[in-house]
Amino acid sequence: MGKRAAFEANGKGAVSVDRDPKRQRTHSSLERDSPRPLGGADEVSSARVLQHALLFDPSHQNEFRTGLNLFKRFLDSILYAADADELPRKRAILSEYLDTQKGRGHDAKDTAFLHSLTQAWDHAAETNHEAVISQVTAVLALLFKVLASCADLLNYGTLLAKALLQPAVARRFVRSTSAASTQEKVIAPALRLLTELTRFNEGAHARAVYAKRDFTLEPKILGRNIRMAREQSAADHVKKPSIRTTAVRYLLTHLKYQDERAKSELLANTDVVRAVFDHIRSDPPFLVHEILDVFQSHVFQDKAIVRHIKSRILSGKTLARIASLYHYEVDKDSLSQGHKAPDQLAHEFLRLVCTDAAYGVMLPTNGFYASTFDDDEADLDDTVDYANDLGLEPAGDYNKTTKVRNIVLSEFIQSQRPYANTLHQELVIEIFRACPELVGDYFTKRRDFSYDPNLTATWIGYSAFLYQTIQLPVPRYFGAKKAYRDQPPLVPVLLQSILPQPLNQQVLTKCLNHNSDLVQLFAIRVLIVALQKLQTIVQELNNAGAVRSSRHWDQARKRLITEVSRRCPPIRTIFLALRKPGLKDLKRESITRLLRLYYEVTPQVALQEKFDVSVPLCNALVEAEKPTAASEDKVFRVMELENWIQMARLSPAMRWWQKQSESETTWVW
Repeated sequence: MGKRAAFEANGKGAVSVDRDPKRQRTHSSLERDSPRPLGGADEVSSARVLQHALLFDPSHQNEFRTGLNLFKRFLDSILYAADADELPRKRAILSEYLDTQKGRGHDAKDTAFLHSLTQAWDHAAETNHEAVISQVTAVLALLFKVLASCADLLNYGTLLAKALLQPAVARRFVRSTSAASTQEKVIAPALRLLTELTRFNEGAHARAVYAKRDFTLEPKILGRNIRMAREQSAADHVKKPSIRTTAVRYLLTHLKYQDERAKSELLANTDVVRAVFDHIRSDPPFLVHEILDVFQSHVFQDKAIVRHIKSRILSGKTLARIASLYHYEVDKDSLSQGHKAPDQLAHEFLRLVCTDAAYGVMLPTNGFYASTFDDDEADLDDTVDYANDLGLEPAGDYNKTTKVRNIVLSEFIQSQRPYANTLHQELVIEIFRACPELVGDYFTKRRDFSYDPNLTATWIGYSAFLYQTIQLPVPRYFGAKKAYRDQPPLVPVLLQSILPQPLNQQVLTKCLNHNSDLVQLFAIRVLIVALQKLQTIVQELNNAGAVRSSRHWDQARKRLITEVSRRCPPIRTIFLALRKPGLKDLKRESITRLLRLYYEVTPQVALQEKFDVSVPLCNALVEAEKPTAASEDKVFRVMELENWIQMARLSPAMRWWQKQSESETTWVW
């Protein structure tokens, strides 16, 4: 009975509202984990009410937990005020209470603050009272939010931050965050408290938190917490965030407010960074937005972070995890106002980091020239053996004549489906634009899809992808930095940029002879853009040959035209497509434009077939003069006439002086 007397003696300083002083303690779990209502003290009318409610006594923990609930409701009423007129009074009460909680020592460096709460946290940790640990850390996190919302209260937040970062208190963080994975009620409030402490007053104490990283930011513990994902809806994530959501936000807070040295050390820990992206597909939309936004703005666009740190983050596996968001299904109603869908966010992020060497994924390339790790172009010009690339070896053997430097991107784009997903298509095209070396590499490795004509959605998508690939511009100086080099790029590389591996003579001929107008039109459009690109490259080769004295430029031009001609269908196939009955004006104009390009760019192919241009030229002139029902039909007929006139200029078989039997027109040039 001696213990009972001691209990009564210690209970004099505790709050005892409507409590029977002779009632004995009950050690049941219900008594331990459930605070009792605080009688009539629901309204905090003065600082003294808070003082009494938050006075910690180990023998009266239920009353203390009731006081914590009262304090939480009071803080909520300030942070989410329904009546703005009451805010000044409540803030004054809070300020008065916090003044009473300052350290009473005479030392200016005295960091004691809210001693009752930290004492309760210590006692609960020693006695494994999880409910009190959870409540204390949750209330402190909420208090930081309230203090950050008012400039007059910021000084109290500074005092609280210093008190929590004292070694005796800070060591409690690692105890809470490393609790068993089943103790979410202990882990989550501690992570929220660390997050609010780090971001308080625009990160004023972020460096101090990082300095105590053995207690506040232990990598293995943080990585484990980030992996603690939970299957739940986006709405449930907002109401009750998972441990992963809370831990990721804590990491992102550090990335926002730490300096480049601290961020680099954090990002160098692959266990933590990998955990962020491994489960991003299952994250709610708002968390996906936060992750990609912070990494883009505060990591990849931070020029103070060195490139090799960034490159370690975005491995091929990480890129694939982010690309998995292309298949993220989301209800539009679940998106926060102003936020984009996860697939669009992932698309914009990948387009940024995969197309600029500054972000660590893409390595600098030399356009159409072979990749090298030596930046000295003068040495390259003198050492390249060019004999086998100008006609002594088969130009189609691409893999033997080239090597790819951007291996990560090469493997990444192989996993994309540009023929089935428009966002994939845009991404791969942008990567091709930034790394021309990957065009030939992609198509020579991608042998699982044939371009044989088959009117399906996949074939149409692949046609559109090939068309956009061929349309890509020719790099300035073919990829050289300052001027044309002494040697031209390898012919196989140039050939792949004009007619990629799937486009050969056999396949293109099948497309032109197909019974579907759509298949024929796709093939015609692809051939047109390919010959236009050949025309551009030939002009560049001629310009370079005029500047550089090397004979290889002229040899490369002749070899390239020959190789493209071998891949294009015979001109007879194009003429047969033109003679099919019932052609519409749009298709006729497209075919004649293709024939014109044959005459202009590959005359040796065009002149293999003896064809009198004068007859179709005369017919085109007659058709152009006829009235049409639609104005665009008239435009197509005039364009067709222009094409025939240009072919007539280039055709040696054209008889300008001879009058046609069924026409009154005599051709004079």
